[in-house]
Amino acid sequence: MRALVLASTALLFAATASHAGVSTYGGSFARACYDAAENRTTSLDAVTSCDTALAVQNLSEHDRMATHVNRGIIHMLRHESELALSDYDTAIRMDARHPEAYLNKGVMAFDAGDVATAVQLADKSLALGTTKPALAYYIRAMAQEQSGNVKAAYADLLKASQLAPTWGLPRQDLKRYQVLSR
Repeated sequence: MRALVLASTALLFAATASHAGVSTYGGSFARACYDAAENRTTSLDAVTSCDTALAVQNLSEHDRMATHVNRGIIHMLRHESELALSDYDTAIRMDARHPEAYLNKGVMAFDAGDVATAVQLADKSLALGTTKPALAYYIRAMAQEQSGNVKAAYADLLKASQLAPTWGLPRQDLKRYQVLSR
């Protein structure tokens, strides 16, 4: 069975969330944790599945890291920011080269109004090869826009739209821009 690490869009992007998976082998509780994160399930049972996977299953180091990210997503969706950040930080300590924890932290930084950190974390997730680069470009675009860097925001929205042509949010935001020729 495969447990996966996801990238979610958290509070700001709740209606249009994207998920990215990185597969590892794990047990049924790890899979239930992944499924809950994937399906944006915020019940206490979802958290309990993750807790049980971490407490009683003999998971590989990668599965443990994946389960921390997945539980972090569930906590993020439950508006439990401290718990989500703790899980993402644990995942990063376990594997500092895994991009999805950085991407999720970037979403949270943006939601908290910390646009500089959101850009930094989106950049890190892109550099490490996130499985959802469109989401990273979108987060970075929104943060760039808020910081007044409209040209960079437009370029990132365009890139997000190209990478995920069926995801409507970047295309919708691009409509707010008018490109003037010189």
